[in-house]
Amino acid sequence: MAPELADVARQIEARRRQNQARLIASLREQGALRPSLSLEEATDVLWALTSYDLYRMLVAEQHWEPVRYETWLAQLLIEQLLQPTDE
Repeated sequence: MAPELADVARQIEARRRQNQARLIASLREQGALRPSLSLEEATDVLWALTSYDLYRMLVAEQHWEPVRYETWLAQLLIEQLLQPTDE
């Protein structure tokens, strides 16, 4: 990849992570985030699990249906990031 394109890609990822850090902070303020997670760790989890690479590996390469991927990812994010609810 050309250095200029690599720099743009890094900037895009940095903005994506910043936006996700704001979402995580909001979840903490609402009392929805697992208390065992630091803001940094929760942001890491969200950032990694919502990467294009993970989507590409499962949908494009392993031929998961997009709806299957969306359902799986949503459940995983709920389990990893949010406080359990009494059911």
